[in-house]
Amino acid sequence: MTRLSVRLSDKEAQDLQAICDSLGKSRSEVVRDAMRAHRLRQALRASQAELPPAARAAGWLTEDDLLHEVS
Repeated sequence: MTRLSVRLSDKEAQDLQAICDSLGKSRSEVVRDAMRAHRLRQALRASQAELPPAARAAGWLTEDDLLHEVS
């Protein structure tokens, strides 16, 4: 396990503590959750960028095209 020190402003530290208190989680848990959420958002953005060209290549130009294919 790796230990990481992060410098936060007083306001950021207060905000983090408020989040921890409201969720009943430790600072480490909240930061790990935030990292997972960030990675998920990045993966979704990458998928969104890749999907339109793949859909066009499959002949799906409209939602109706897609619905016709899957129904």
